[in-house]
Order: sequence, then structure tokens, then C-alpha cells
Amino acid sequence: MGDRARAGAVTCWACGWTDEGSEAVVSRHRTSEGEIVWTRCVCGAVRARLHRFGRAEPVACAVPPEDWR
Repeated sequence: MGDRARAGAVTCWACGWTDEGSEAVVSRHRTSEGEIVWTRCVCGAVRARLHRFGRAEPVACAVPPEDWR
């Protein structure tokens, strides 16, 4: 991780990269509590985040598939 993690940035739980522009949005779903945004990291890991009126928080993660490594 080292220099890649910046103050205040959220990092990928699988590889440690920051999510600042390096993740691809897979899908978005509006809910009564905000918007769930599923993203895929450059390493292949997927993450769901709940975007409320403030900062987004991780709500789910998955191991990257073998063919993404």
C-alpha cells in the first residue's frame, strides 16, 4: 500500500489501492437510505458502498475471481 494510500482515501480491502478514480462502477441502485454503488477495483475485487448524504461506507466485499489475478 505505502505511498498509494492518501489521507482520507478509502483503499481496496483486497489489494490496498486507493479508490480515487481506479474503480469501475458496475451498477447503481437507489434505496430508501441512499444509493448502493457496486464497483470493481483494478485487481478484480468488487465492493458495494452505501452513499448517504455524507461519506460513502463499504457495506459488502467479494474476493476477486481467479482470472482477474
